[in-house]
Amino acid sequence: MGDCDFENDQCGWQILNTGLYTWKRQLARTAPSAIAPSIDHSTQTVDGYYMYVDSSQGTFGLSAVFQSPPTLGNTGVRCSLTFWYHLYGGDAGTLIAFLYENFVPVDSFSVTGDQGNQWNKGTLAIGPRTAAEYLVRFEATPGSGFGDPNSHADIAVDDISFQECGSSNDINCDFGPADASTLCGWIQDTEDDFDWSFRTGSTPSYFTGPKFDHTTPEGDGYYIYTEVSKTKKGDVARLSSGEIRSTGNNDYCFSFWYHMYGPTIGSLNVYIKTTDTETQIFHKRGVQEFAWLSSFLPISVTSSFEVIIEGIGGPGFEGDIAIDDIIYESVACPPTPECEFEADFCGWTNVDDDAVSFDWERGANGDPVLGTGPSTDHTTESPTGEQPVKGEDPGVGWGEGESKKGNIYQNQLYLLLSVNAVILCSLMRLSKRKDLKQGLHLRLTQSEEYTACPSSTSCTGTTSGRSTLHYRTSVTNFVPPIWVKSGDHGIYWRQGEVEIHPTLDTDFKIYFEVLAGSSLEGSIAIDDVVLTQGLCPLEDFCDFERGLCTWQNDFTHDDFDWLRDGAGTGTGGTGPQEDHTLNSKRGYYIYVESSSPQQKGDKAWFVSDRIPPTGALNCCGVFLEVKETFVRNAKLNLQSGTEFHIIFEGVAGFNSSSDIALDDLYIEHIPCPVTQPPPTTPTVPPTYPPDSHDCNFDANNICLWTQDKSDRLDWTVKKGKTSSSGTGPTNDHTTGTANGYYVYLETSSGSNNFNARLVSSTLSSDVDYCMEFYLPHVRPEHKPTQRLPPGSIRDYDMDQTGQPGGQMVIVEALKGSSFQGDIAVDDIRFYVGTCPPTSSCDFEFDSCGYLPHPLNDFDWNNLQAEDATTLFKPTIRMERHYMYASLSNRLTDSRGAIMSGFYPPTDGTCVRFFVAPVGDLDAGSLRIKQRSPSASKLSWRCSQPDGCHHWHIGEVTLYSNIPDEGIAIIFEANRGNGTLSGGFAIDDIDVVQGICYAPGACSFEDLNLCTWQNVEEEEADDFDWVVKSGRTPTPGTGPSEDHTLGSSSGSYAFIESSSPQRAGFKAQILSTLLSGDTTRCLEFYLHMYGDQMGTLNVYKRTEDLKMENVFTISENKGDVWRKAQVTLDTSERVYDILIEGGVGTGLRSDIALDDVRFFDGECPEEGSTCDFYCQEGASCIDRSKVL
Repeated sequence: MGDCDFENDQCGWQILNTGLYTWKRQLARTAPSAIAPSIDHSTQTVDGYYMYVDSSQGTFGLSAVFQSPPTLGNTGVRCSLTFWYHLYGGDAGTLIAFLYENFVPVDSFSVTGDQGNQWNKGTLAIGPRTAAEYLVRFEATPGSGFGDPNSHADIAVDDISFQECGSSNDINCDFGPADASTLCGWIQDTEDDFDWSFRTGSTPSYFTGPKFDHTTPEGDGYYIYTEVSKTKKGDVARLSSGEIRSTGNNDYCFSFWYHMYGPTIGSLNVYIKTTDTETQIFHKRGVQEFAWLSSFLPISVTSSFEVIIEGIGGPGFEGDIAIDDIIYESVACPPTPECEFEADFCGWTNVDDDAVSFDWERGANGDPVLGTGPSTDHTTESPTGEQPVKGEDPGVGWGEGESKKGNIYQNQLYLLLSVNAVILCSLMRLSKRKDLKQGLHLRLTQSEEYTACPSSTSCTGTTSGRSTLHYRTSVTNFVPPIWVKSGDHGIYWRQGEVEIHPTLDTDFKIYFEVLAGSSLEGSIAIDDVVLTQGLCPLEDFCDFERGLCTWQNDFTHDDFDWLRDGAGTGTGGTGPQEDHTLNSKRGYYIYVESSSPQQKGDKAWFVSDRIPPTGALNCCGVFLEVKETFVRNAKLNLQSGTEFHIIFEGVAGFNSSSDIALDDLYIEHIPCPVTQPPPTTPTVPPTYPPDSHDCNFDANNICLWTQDKSDRLDWTVKKGKTSSSGTGPTNDHTTGTANGYYVYLETSSGSNNFNARLVSSTLSSDVDYCMEFYLPHVRPEHKPTQRLPPGSIRDYDMDQTGQPGGQMVIVEALKGSSFQGDIAVDDIRFYVGTCPPTSSCDFEFDSCGYLPHPLNDFDWNNLQAEDATTLFKPTIRMERHYMYASLSNRLTDSRGAIMSGFYPPTDGTCVRFFVAPVGDLDAGSLRIKQRSPSASKLSWRCSQPDGCHHWHIGEVTLYSNIPDEGIAIIFEANRGNGTLSGGFAIDDIDVVQGICYAPGACSFEDLNLCTWQNVEEEEADDFDWVVKSGRTPTPGTGPSEDHTLGSSSGSYAFIESSSPQRAGFKAQILSTLLSGDTTRCLEFYLHMYGDQMGTLNVYKRTEDLKMENVFTISENKGDVWRKAQVTLDTSERVYDILIEGGVGTGLRSDIALDDVRFFDGECPEEGSTCDFYCQEGASCIDRSKVL
């Protein structure tokens, strides 16, 4: 670098000869007696060397110069040069150390005269410098006694050293390449709440943080960020630059890149800290663009100082703030298109030829005496923030105050009447047309609770005068004002926008001018001035393509923020994939991200600027996202006699699949058009004449049906609840009340597989019938008479009864293993003709109307379970059937498909099915397509090579909004081009109106397990989880209400621990198959109340069926719902999750689950909000009250 002790040579330092008076390398032992130092500084011996000037050889007016090597490298802000010097003698002369930058001296160290017969230390500040652009020179000048041998005088230098100059001490920092992270010269504050962290790539939390660093084109370098997953709202992380020398009279610029994206972003601040104060020079709060943004901050401090970078956590873990590429250099900051007035005027200057003593000044906190001026700035919405202010009361100041950080408020001056004050921006040149955004701070005569509005100008007082905006180019004089505001406009910050159109490549300036009003009480303020490329957006319209327009997130009254993004919200199964404006993934919209840490009911407010009174009706409209696409144009008439805001409030649902998106928001100054009904005649549901075989059992009998005498049990006609607890319906289907009747199988008596058979009267064999009936909690089943419905209820074709052409239907129910297995049926009806496309199919007796595709290369087969021993399904019996597509011995890329009949058009239909890959599939795949008469679209794909040869639930949502055009479902097995021996099996297809659940998410409100399934292998568990609402049957255990709705009418899943269950019995539910390509968080709510409580385990099951316990909890946790979270890493390619509830020591050990979901990223570490609980767990006890 340039360090040298001169013991061996001059280390590259160069002597610039000017004659006899010159530097030379001197051995202390041979130095002239009584003139040169007798010992060097390095070794403190006579055998050491130093650089020396013999004053006896001096000539008046000349200097001896030696100069640093030309290879000096880049230096950091704290870099300094230390050296030891020796000046001894009555008139020793002068030694100056100069710092040159581009051959111009910028700093120096100087000492003159006798400093004693000793070595003294000198220091020269180097600061941030660029290699090859600076050098150091030592210049020695003789004193007046030079040439006199009796005047003992000398000048010597030794041990030159550059201190704290390397990258580890430099605050210019990119935080390291991909293989090495570094804070450079930045220091973590030891008195804050948490530290800044290093990161490459995206941050661990989903929906927040950058995807890569700013420095490297490949995006594999480091940046630093605030990891807020384990912090609470308001926690602070601070970095210090360490001490930096005064900027003196030089221009310095501090620049950096920042990234602030996520629904729970806190704030980012930069401070200048001196001995006495800590002054904020930068502030950003809340979500910004999903991009790296730059900031340039001019620094001018007359004493030593530190730069402090502070990140403050928001209310949730989706609030990572990132910093990269910090540069501090001795240059003026470029003209900025943005100014918050937190540190200075950002290049705006007062015009000297306007009124005397009437200038714009940076102010804060308003005028406490007159009550005019904004009480907070717009940038920070804090009294410590500052904005340029003009006052109108001669000689009256705004006063001074102290902020928490030590800021000092500016004294404000007020001006004489009817004079002008003008502020202008720095000279700018545009290569494209720009617009100027500026806001207006105005006050209403009425008070309002909500005051957070975008803004940057403020006029308050009874007659504030007039504020205008001009611009002029380098070749023109003032042009007429292009923006004017006057009068009292209240206490609210408002946003204004105006277009300017300077000539391309011509310099121009922008002026804000204030003309005082007739009153002495008033002020005008501006804040947050921004220049952006392009034209101003249309008034009263926002498509979000360039930002939020005049709208903004609320930072005070809600729980999280709306985000601006495009091409999907990040959560599968929710949010639009394209915007509405451009119908493109490159377009933008705003949305609320409902994933954790958002809780059900959390709110996000999106707020308009203040809107003037409307008088007549105005129409506010917006396009809403429905079913992952923008399809609804929602409109609302607005009318108000006073100013008002519009607030869009997004409320999080119970799981991550409740994202809400908006686009193309507009306000029209006409009433909304009246929505006319569509001209088409609504479809009338088909009606059928009654049939003698129909029965709704409401006559308290079984109509013309009869009990089979050859079975083991009978069907029972019943109203209300069945006699066994924890099973059966509570009302019939016909009336939906406890007064209606149905038939059911009472399973309290009899053995496993005992049957009950209900036999119809004779049906004609010459007519096709469709049979419809209802099971509890599900939609109607439509079955041809030769087809079996799913589950344990079966109808059989009967042999001829002896009457030609006659046949009967038998409905058979089989008893399960315990009394909690009642089976009920209601509303049996028969229609002449074929059934509509089946809503469910178990393939027990045929293909349910699924037909081979006409372009097949091979066909699917209906197989029995015993035909493929590698398959298993928890509910499988050896007589059960499924559809199977064998890919073995097929040609490359050959395909086989089955297709359903056509279903009606739908805005969301969920197809749910069981799927099991068999054998080594390699490149094979199973696809589900939806087909309409005019188009075919791929909706789902599954390709799971190797293991996982067991049944899982798959789901896909189908859409078709083309009138009169239905859709068919196609299951297509594709051979691919790999080496295969196996195939795909499907079973138990269910077609349900409405969109599918997010994978693994379930609130149990539909009275089923969603994509979870009970495990019923005898060797795995002993009984089943049950979906229920209200209190469980056993007193002293179980919840009384669900978690989702907080109501006794809401549903949850639970294990009933009373008889016939015994201690140690287990019940298991299995998730759908999950890919291991990303880290996930499993979140659920559990209820474990009872003094005989068992254990709840969560297992991660891999493709080789190995089980890893990832969560366990036991003992009584009180009559409360508690949230549990489990982070699932990416160590496995695919896996599923098994949740197991175990019976405790007695019947008071019911365990319940609710609101299960998965979301991407690690689970946040959430501290308990309670220190101690009462024994029953219902009450929280503060730590201060516990001895």
